[in-house]
Amino acid sequence: MAEQEPVLELEMYLIRHGQSRGNAGLTPADAPLADREDPVLSELGVYQASLLGNALADVDFDAVYASPLRRAVMTAAGLLAGQAAPPPLRLLPLLTEQGTPDEYEGQDLPELEKLCPGCRMAEGFETGRRIIGTPDQPDPVVFARAKETVDYLRERHGNGQRIAVVGHACFLTYVIFRICGIKDAIPNFDIDLTNTGVTKVKFYMPGTNPFGDTVFAYVNNTAHLDRLRNQ
Repeated sequence: MAEQEPVLELEMYLIRHGQSRGNAGLTPADAPLADREDPVLSELGVYQASLLGNALADVDFDAVYASPLRRAVMTAAGLLAGQAAPPPLRLLPLLTEQGTPDEYEGQDLPELEKLCPGCRMAEGFETGRRIIGTPDQPDPVVFARAKETVDYLRERHGNGQRIAVVGHACFLTYVIFRICGIKDAIPNFDIDLTNTGVTKVKFYMPGTNPFGDTVFAYVNNTAHLDRLRNQ
């Protein structure tokens, strides 16, 4: 009897945003709350996002999601610029960086549209808070948000679709650990997610892939930044 071919349900590309002005140390400690919690990309970050878009131009994403924080929206705009037929960017509050304070409500959609024309709130999040940062919450609560994020995306995409998810180093680490089955506490090791690093995860129909239902094709791939390293 012939072995069953693996059935790919979803390819998910988890992407950290490009270098922000905060990452570059360009945001003063006494800057307004929006600039401290929601900085824009630095000049280098914009270039990194452009290199990312060029590198993934042949993927043909079925959907692109991003955190509603400006650095993620701008990175997603760079990614979409490389797409021949770009889908609209969907802003998913669940992807907000961990620890973003409740007092920061995020930018209005018209302001975010200036950074990525045509972006819209993701289905089910058209009203309500644009920022969900679970500040000062214990690991199980953050892992629950990570699970909710993955479940939300998997419920809406399948049949071998490819989706890009642009977020932040800390919360994407929770997402990766949750995909691995960790749900109670961060383990005693970390994953170095660098600016515009790409982690590709393949989800298979249960039982059809001999190597497991979930496969990490690569983690924190930054090959697209080789041009910067060689300058």
